[in-house]
Amino acid sequence: MNANLDQEIDKQRFVFIVATILLISLIGWWISLQISQTQELLSARIEKLKSVRAEAWLFDSSKVLRYYESSGAINTKDSGGTVVLSKLPTDLPSRKQRIADLALRFPDVLIVPKPVDSDDPPLLDMSGAYLTLDQSKLARLERERVSVIWKAVLQSGAMAIGILTGLVMIYKKLNDELDLKLRQKNFIDAVTHELKTPIASIRVWMETLFSKTLKEDQLTKISLRMDQDLTRLSDLVGNLLVVARGEAGELPSNPEVLNLSESLSRILATMDQKLGPGTLGLIEKIQDEIYVRADLEQFQIIVENLLSNAYKYADSPRSTEVVLKSDKNRAILTISDQGYGIHSQNLTKIFDKFYRSGQEMTRRVPGTGLGLFLVKQMVELNGGSVKVASKGIDQGSIFTVSLPRTEKL
Repeated sequence: MNANLDQEIDKQRFVFIVATILLISLIGWWISLQISQTQELLSARIEKLKSVRAEAWLFDSSKVLRYYESSGAINTKDSGGTVVLSKLPTDLPSRKQRIADLALRFPDVLIVPKPVDSDDPPLLDMSGAYLTLDQSKLARLERERVSVIWKAVLQSGAMAIGILTGLVMIYKKLNDELDLKLRQKNFIDAVTHELKTPIASIRVWMETLFSKTLKEDQLTKISLRMDQDLTRLSDLVGNLLVVARGEAGELPSNPEVLNLSESLSRILATMDQKLGPGTLGLIEKIQDEIYVRADLEQFQIIVENLLSNAYKYADSPRSTEVVLKSDKNRAILTISDQGYGIHSQNLTKIFDKFYRSGQEMTRRVPGTGLGLFLVKQMVELNGGSVKVASKGIDQGSIFTVSLPRTEKL
């Protein structure tokens, strides 16, 4: 099952990477196409302007030549076929008039004293006069080209972000589903183990009872072990029922005003005896007379699960500090241990249903991944909040439960 899930995860990652590469390639092609098309469009518009410049030159030159012809100034050709002007016409339009005529008919063409571009043609019979394109017009075309390119880049970027966001969300959704499947599989394995172990143990003790004649102290020892196994089974089944009822919205709750200080002291004493006197290494710092409105049974489940974790996920000798204090209108319960600790990347998942850390030391400890899920569920049901902190592996953990305070009845 795990191998199949790993293969499915690898397949999803491969598909995601391929899709991302294709998307980036598509965006690059789109931007390149936009730049190419924009460049072609700009070149075409510049060529059109140059044709207008040529038309302006022909317009002015034909007018000048007509004046020369009408005045008889053009009457010979040299040996190379070049027109030779024998005399200047007296009624040739003035320089000012010719410039005005060109400006009126060809607003995109200017007359300048020297060429701006290498192919700017000189005007006939006008020294120091060249036709050139309006540079502001060319600059505007260049700005339009840059604007179109940036627009294409921004559009492509927005499209890429949208598609990548969608891909990431889909990938995350699929990954979450696979993660849930893996957790459910681990949960089933854990529950199976948690059920089989005490059942097998009880069977062995029963066979021993019926097959042998035992002394009183041996009977007492076996009875105690059987009782522990039955308690373990009862706790597991109880946790499963609580989770099922909680998810169905049918979890019974009977809030009452509790002296949290006294209730906590009793629960600590009970757990210390249950887990073995002194094995938790309890350090109690309990402020007196702190009252809350909560369900006593649920508060007991909260504390027992947190203490059980402090016991299971730490080696002997243990040190578990339990602090209860008031902070304005809140009751703050802190349970700190010196155990295996929690990796920073697991802190946000620690209260998820079925979740168990992948740390090697944690995996060795039997469990279903329901304990902390139940803690969070119970705390929130009583109007409180719970959080966890850890400096890292082998640095212990700190669980903080906050409940709203109330007045003593």
